[in-house]
Amino acid sequence: MLKELFVLALAGFCLAQAVHVQTYTADMDFLHKQKKIYELFFYIDQPKLVGAEWYEVGRTYDIENNIELYEDK
Repeated sequence: MLKELFVLALAGFCLAQAVHVQTYTADMDFLHKQKKIYELFFYIDQPKLVGAEWYEVGRTYDIENNIELYEDK
């Protein structure tokens, strides 16, 4: 009885986890944004400032002006 209950619970758990997640193909705009973020965090522990333009972007970035970038489209 306990084995049957365990198998039933395991089957229910597996069926609950079988959810189709919709995926999207990345376009060039998304890839450029992803590359910018990667370059910002690539040398995060480096004490010397190499990319001054990225420092300025990070310093002056305003999330409220770019809120549409964080919404699902």
